[in-house]
Amino acid sequence: MKIVDSATPVIYTAGLLRVQNPDRTNTVRIEGIDLAGHLAVTKFGSGLHRYNKNPKSVTLSKPAQPPDEPDAEKLYGLIYGLDISGFSYRDPDGVYQRYIHNYTSCMISVIPLTISGKIMDAVTPARTQKFYMVDDSRTKVYDIDANYVYVDFNVLQKMLYMDEQQTDDNRTIPARTTQIHIKVKPSVPINDQTLKTISTAWFDYSDGLDDSDNSLLKSVEVNRWETYNAPLISAVENEKRLMIMLFGIISIVAVFLILAIFYMIVVEKTRDIGILKSIGASAYQIAAIFLAYGGVIGFIGSILGTILGYYFVEHINEFQNWLINVFGWRVWNREVYAFDEIPSRVEPWDVTIIIIAAIVASIIGALVPAIRAARMNPVEALRYE
Repeated sequence: MKIVDSATPVIYTAGLLRVQNPDRTNTVRIEGIDLAGHLAVTKFGSGLHRYNKNPKSVTLSKPAQPPDEPDAEKLYGLIYGLDISGFSYRDPDGVYQRYIHNYTSCMISVIPLTISGKIMDAVTPARTQKFYMVDDSRTKVYDIDANYVYVDFNVLQKMLYMDEQQTDDNRTIPARTTQIHIKVKPSVPINDQTLKTISTAWFDYSDGLDDSDNSLLKSVEVNRWETYNAPLISAVENEKRLMIMLFGIISIVAVFLILAIFYMIVVEKTRDIGILKSIGASAYQIAAIFLAYGGVIGFIGSILGTILGYYFVEHINEFQNWLINVFGWRVWNREVYAFDEIPSRVEPWDVTIIIIAAIVASIIGALVPAIRAARMNPVEALRYE
């Protein structure tokens, strides 16, 4: 069964981005992409600003010129990360104010390296090329949006001498890429077996290729995107674990609070318990009344808490903007937490576990008072003042 839906090559390198208006020079990570292939494999298109308004206005693979300047030179297009320093400003409401106009010219400088990591040309090590900034990208991951620019794959490949090259001894060096992004079909689970299948297919294919000069073909790894972004994901996961621990401690306090309240209820209802026992109610039935009472309180409380919590999480970024506007208090620093918004996705399984835990905690809190009520002597209970 074919498991791959689509694939696209990608080149990563570091370089300098120079813009004259506004006058900025930034160190950036440059990503060479085939725009159509990248849009098919990833959700890159959802974060593009001008592309979503007019897809035909954004092109990277062929030189273009400003529509209103017929005498301007034709240049390849470039997409920049919206959070790169000096290119935009995000106001307290979360709205971006862009400083870069469409078709602003810029220059990219890179240093081509050999396969072994040495400088390709010691005389003129840096290669520079002009581009038009045709769009901006917002992936909502701050580290990416503050550092990455995107150019056409073939253009960057030629700048880095990663296209097919002829050596002085008439040998051919095949064209190279950094990674291949793969999208599997929707029905295919992304698990270890899928990775093994793709890895096996690659090594079967690479056996027929010339790998006499290096071992690059044999050192290829097949990984999930989570593996490459593990530092970003682990930071959020650690925050989540810390919050679970804190709420766990609060839940323990809540159990003792329920115990104290139910204990007082048992004391107040001593004569009523005696009456129930005197007309034939068993100890198990008395205990069941208080345990069911605790379960109902836990159920109603967890449902109300879930509704309020879901509403709060869904609008948590709006609440943060309100805190910024009113008190100047920013809870979520994008530079610290990597993401430019507070993650607000609600996992149904987590909600289910919390509801069950709340009900169980309420029943546990009511357990000791229920046992005390069940063990009451009906005669002494009726005498209670």
